[in-house]
Amino acid sequence: MPKKPPTPQTGIEKAIAQAEGQTNLAVAIGASQQMVAYWKKKGIVSDASMCAAIERATGVRCEELNPHEDWTTLRVVLCAPDRDRIDASDDVQPPVGGSSGTEKQAKVVL
Repeated sequence: MPKKPPTPQTGIEKAIAQAEGQTNLAVAIGASQQMVAYWKKKGIVSDASMCAAIERATGVRCEELNPHEDWTTLRVVLCAPDRDRIDASDDVQPPVGGSSGTEKQAKVVL
């Protein structure tokens, strides 16, 4: 008799099962398979915007993926069905290395 796969317990495990695998889920939400594996290991999706993407792709609710967030407020913005998966306003990040490149560099004297 074939062995029955274990029943998913966490929200991310449910999402992986719904997507039929970590790789399929990663492709569906624009993440790496390694990131999905990390979330599975931790049992929680720490990135709220990724929770929303997972919900749109699999139907697993954000509240199951990360019960620590205030989804009453976040759901209005992140989980809107007409929201693009990637929004340009989400991509505002500080410069790499913590410098804008306009500062003068200190001269090192040995």
